[in-house]
Amino acid sequence: MSKTTAIEAFIDFFNVFQERTALQMDDNYTFDMVAPIVNGTTNDLRYAINYFGSPVTKNPNFGRPTVYQRPFNGRMGLRFLF
Repeated sequence: MSKTTAIEAFIDFFNVFQERTALQMDDNYTFDMVAPIVNGTTNDLRYAINYFGSPVTKNPNFGRPTVYQRPFNGRMGLRFLF
């Protein structure tokens, strides 16, 4: 427009290939009150017991994705610089 002003247009696209990547997984094996398994591995979870000595109630969503990448979207803009 002049030496001290300008107009700028822009377009941004995000997730162009519609990837549905899992960003967060449910890592709560149980919601029961349990003691920690010292030096335990994932295989030892099946032997976990609650404070009353009963087997724990497994969270049905354990290991499943809870948050996914956002779907395709974009934005357009116009800037006036001075």
